Amino acid sequence: MRLNVKKIIGTGIRLTIGIGLAYLLINLTLKHTQTDLWNELLASRWLLLASALIFYGAIIAITIWRWAMLLKVQGIYLRAGDIIRLSMIGNFFNLSLPGAVSGDFLKIAFLSQHAKDKKLKAALTVLLDRVIGLFGLFIVAVVMLLIYMPFLYSLGNTYRPVKIAALTVGTGSVIMALAIALVICGGALMHHPRIGGLIRRGKGRLPDFITSRLERLFEALQMYNRTRGTVFKAVLLSVLVHASLAINMFVIGAAVNENGLRLSDYFLATQVSNAIAGIPVTPAGIGARDATMSMFLIALGAPLEKAGVVPVILTLIILFWGLVGGIVFLFTRISKK
Repeated sequence: MRLNVKKIIGTGIRLTIGIGLAYLLINLTLKHTQTDLWNELLASRWLLLASALIFYGAIIAITIWRWAMLLKVQGIYLRAGDIIRLSMIGNFFNLSLPGAVSGDFLKIAFLSQHAKDKKLKAALTVLLDRVIGLFGLFIVAVVMLLIYMPFLYSLGNTYRPVKIAALTVGTGSVIMALAIALVICGGALMHHPRIGGLIRRGKGRLPDFITSRLERLFEALQMYNRTRGTVFKAVLLSVLVHASLAINMFVIGAAVNENGLRLSDYFLATQVSNAIAGIPVTPAGIGARDATMSMFLIALGAPLEKAGVVPVILTLIILFWGLVGGIVFLFTRISKK
């Protein structure tokens, strides 16, 4: 197999830039908030920190369950151990490139080998899992933005970046609502007189591999259209995931003796910062999430040093579970049957 040297070099450059930018953003966050990370960790409540670490693992378990549900709809059955291992390895690779999607490519590659006759359906489960996950995020984010709209409007020009972030997430929520509607109703589009007719006419004009893939894609979407209950459950699990992330941030805040903010404040800061972290700039949004969350915590009234240490501890927890995925990758093999 020939190696694409240019592609390898380009990937290495992007990875280096992404890691460098993530480090820079975290460093700037700590400096801006005048946070002594080591001293804050030493003064924290270790039992609560351990609880936050374990709780994050439980959140990962919910996302694994969600993906398993979507796989079953397409008739793709993997061993429970394989799904867990593949998901953990995917989490590890999500830390390797900007955008947190490289783990998705790994899942698609494995499923293409496991279900060779269902490659498109397998890829769709990964894509839909990502879309539904984002949809759950935006549902919680929009609710919190609506609740905090008067507060955000009252902020002065000093907090203009906070307002811009809130507006960006609000706009993105509308786009994601349309996307999830397309996923749920996409199968029905195949039977629409105009859409179906357009595809049938295209058979004589477009290459067969394009029209055949379009047909298989709509057929796969139709399966989700017939099992909307599964999609609805997956959306609820996504909402649970992102609500749990906010609760976990509240636990981290309590662990570092931040006692001034309410749970709802953490709900707002967590959803918006996670949405911003989804922009493909740094690996797994590290750095971008920290800077955004720190800005929101400060705007909400948290002391500077607490606003700096809370998001960085979350990053350390994410890195820990990513490392667990790396260990799984090194010492296990995923069966093909």
